[in-house]
Amino acid sequence: MRKITLFTLLFCSILCYSQNDTLQDSAKFSKDWIFKIGVNALDSYGDWKPFEFLSKESTSAFTNPFAVGIEYRFSNSNAISLFGSINKWKANESFIDGILLTEDRNYAAVDLSYKFYFDHYFFNSNWLDIYLEAGAGLFFEGKTGPFNERTSAISQNLGFGSIIWFSKSIGLNLQGISKFSRKDGKATSHIQYFAGLSLFLKRRDFDNDGIKNKDDLCPNIYGLMQFDGCPDTDGDGIEDGKDSCPNESGKSELNGCPDSDNDGVIDAKDHCPEKYGVEENNGCPIPEPEPIEPSEEIIATLNEYAKTILFDYSKSFFKQETYNVLKAITAILKDYPDSNFIIEGHTDSLGSRATNQKLSEDRANAVRDYIISNGIDSARLSAYGFGEDRPKYSNKTKGGRDHNRRVEVKLKN
Repeated sequence: MRKITLFTLLFCSILCYSQNDTLQDSAKFSKDWIFKIGVNALDSYGDWKPFEFLSKESTSAFTNPFAVGIEYRFSNSNAISLFGSINKWKANESFIDGILLTEDRNYAAVDLSYKFYFDHYFFNSNWLDIYLEAGAGLFFEGKTGPFNERTSAISQNLGFGSIIWFSKSIGLNLQGISKFSRKDGKATSHIQYFAGLSLFLKRRDFDNDGIKNKDDLCPNIYGLMQFDGCPDTDGDGIEDGKDSCPNESGKSELNGCPDSDNDGVIDAKDHCPEKYGVEENNGCPIPEPEPIEPSEEIIATLNEYAKTILFDYSKSFFKQETYNVLKAITAILKDYPDSNFIIEGHTDSLGSRATNQKLSEDRANAVRDYIISNGIDSARLSAYGFGEDRPKYSNKTKGGRDHNRRVEVKLKN
């Protein structure tokens, strides 16, 4: 009774632990069927020893020790197994309970077990599986022949085993199972050993990436060990399942997507992928504001001011009352920082042509120098003198000559 209680507690503990493991591992395991075939041997267990063929008295205690099984492995750690076995003791060669048998005796058993694989909790290996198993079975022992007397009993089973894999689909299976049972007040418990081949009905590594299916998060896609068997198609160090752009090498901070111009906006959403931009403008640079050109009215105002620029006679020095006009012109030019201007100097026809030419140039440059000294970039201003060559009025009258002595401000195209 103690053995049965211990068996029940151990079985429940394993089952509870494995259920948690199933939830954790179900996403990373591809289901497999395993076929097993081999031989079995029986040994006595407990006070009553029905099978003494492994004792010193039994050198050839059994024949036809055939065993076969099928196993469904439904998660990384869990499997269900159906196992059948037969055995036979020859008359005049085998012993049961120390008594030499005078006739052949048969043994047969059918066992249904739950298996818990636990090797991957301690090491990751493609060549070895280790498991515990627990379940129930029905076994028969009796004389040969279909109608001869036989004894049957139900057993509670607890075992341990391992599979050593020679290749991806073939391995050596070794296991021992303790079978606890009572029949008509007598203990009929015994131990059964099995040695045979385990054959995967499906390949253990579907994608041939060197990671067995039970440990492969992507068992049907060739992958990398560092990503538990999942691929990194673009080779950017981010597995495809976590890569928003699995076919384009990208950056981890952008979930694996590329950013050609390094502006923090992925190329797929960047309207200007080759130009550094900002996110609020869809990855494009903020456009420069269109330059504001002065209107014709503003130019007219400038020239109205320019008409009142006064110089000393035959000089390029400003009269005192001219400075307020120059300040007004400078203020207007500051309002149009993207515009360039031309300052033209003109004279009347009095005096020599050479003198008038130099005087017009000096006066245009005097205006330019003043404006520059008050904060206007020199690159925006050009000064030219035209002497007496471009009169607006007749130089034959004093009024005409007065108007021809002028400075004009024009927008440079």
